[in-house]
Amino acid sequence: MDLAYAVPSDPGYGSRPHPCLHDPVLFVTNLPAFVSDETLASALVGYGPFRPKIIRDGMQATVAGAIEFRYLEKGLFPCIYPCAHVHPCPAEKALAVLQARSIPNTSPPVSLVLSPFPPTTPAVPLPPPAAHPRLVKHLPAGYSDSQLYDLFRPFGALASVRAHTQFGADTGVIEFWNEDDARQAEEAMHCADVEGQNIAVQIYTPRRASGSIVDFNIAAPAFVPTSPQFGTFSAQVCLVL
Repeated sequence: MDLAYAVPSDPGYGSRPHPCLHDPVLFVTNLPAFVSDETLASALVGYGPFRPKIIRDGMQATVAGAIEFRYLEKGLFPCIYPCAHVHPCPAEKALAVLQARSIPNTSPPVSLVLSPFPPTTPAVPLPPPAAHPRLVKHLPAGYSDSQLYDLFRPFGALASVRAHTQFGADTGVIEFWNEDDARQAEEAMHCADVEGQNIAVQIYTPRRASGSIVDFNIAAPAFVPTSPQFGTFSAQVCLVL
């Protein structure tokens, strides 16, 4: 990897580093060969300088490779809070936001399969987050996954972010890797003003239905519950204007 794509000595962002991503590189697997590098790059617009290095021999139905991200200079993407934080590695953001999302302009739709681990046989899966998911309610209209990530990343590394779910048009879901980070974010951001909206941050706990657990899959494009009961929320209440 070129030095320009190496990890800076002091990322200086958030309270806790990502538990699995240690280099600004994400590995792509199970990519249909008809998806060109240009089409793949269209899914990563807005994630800083990067370059795809996909291995293609013209014979395989699926291909794999890596995407190398370049760290930007400190201060170009300051934290939304008045602090010394700088923007995290765009690879970390891409992993949280784009994992299992469809690549634009692919027919049939192709989901992006990303990992911080190089391909192996068998594959090394990402470990599950140690934190409960949090619902983020009353988001401003049109609020994006990227904005939701930037809003909560100062509290710690995020495993996944979805601003649009079937919990509601204005309700997103975030997953921190660490429960302490999630609690800190919930306490700090519950009832916070975001673009004139008082958001609510609540823990999501799956509820048993018909003898089984109703699970939430944040990697899905939209959560489709198997029960009309979405789950239980914390008792914390705020006045939402």
